[in-house]
Amino acid sequence: ILATTEMHKLPATIISRCQRYDFRRITTDVIMERLSLIADSEKIEYTSDALRIIAKMAQGGMRDAISLLELCAGTRQSLTAQVVNDTLGAGGRDNLEKMARAILKSDFEAVFETFSEIVSSSKDVSVFWQDLIAFYRDMLVVKTTSLAKKYLDLTDDEYLKLNGLASMFTKEMLLYHCRVLDDSYAMMLRSSVAKRTVAEMALVKMCDPMLDDKTDAILSRISKLENAIAIGTFQSNSVVDSVKTESLKSN
Repeated sequence: ILATTEMHKLPATIISRCQRYDFRRITTDVIMERLSLIADSEKIEYTSDALRIIAKMAQGGMRDAISLLELCAGTRQSLTAQVVNDTLGAGGRDNLEKMARAILKSDFEAVFETFSEIVSSSKDVSVFWQDLIAFYRDMLVVKTTSLAKKYLDLTDDEYLKLNGLASMFTKEMLLYHCRVLDDSYAMMLRSSVAKRTVAEMALVKMCDPMLDDKTDAILSRISKLENAIAIGTFQSNSVVDSVKTESLKSN
């Protein structure tokens, strides 16, 4: 019996002598159904939102999902979304949405306040960062396809909120933010001691793309300007300041 996730590395002489069985990730709904059956049999009180969070964090693995359920049940509390987030160190969608809105408005005070709450609550910065990357990925899917709901594992209410927020971003802004998030996460893995510093520097860049001279940052600024002109919130003074700043940089 051979088990691999890299089929392309197996030579044809081996593949031709084997029967192939593909094991795929289990869907969130199926995992939730199994978890609810276990919880009922063990007399564990729970909400559907709590089980959905556990199922998502298991990323398609039933064994991982059951282990997470057992961990959360060890708190001896009724399993709510809040209890699960606190136990597993997840930030929760409310914090992710709050952070994304603050970044969109370039509200530095709100950004640092929200991030400070995450850090002070003893949640792992890298876990929150992975959740934020996934949140931006979801917004990018909503922004680029009309069948987004088919590709997203969200409740109707979560989808409506995400759709409304994604409509405020341009594709270029989302791509730029995704790049900054991904680069900073790679830095966190290399230097675990400076996670907070790395994260805060990335958040500042996302709030003000003028601090970044890479191509996707410039495209993000241009798309933001075009969007402002399109919806009638264009302010010439801000553009003049931007041009002056770019001129100083080039000199």
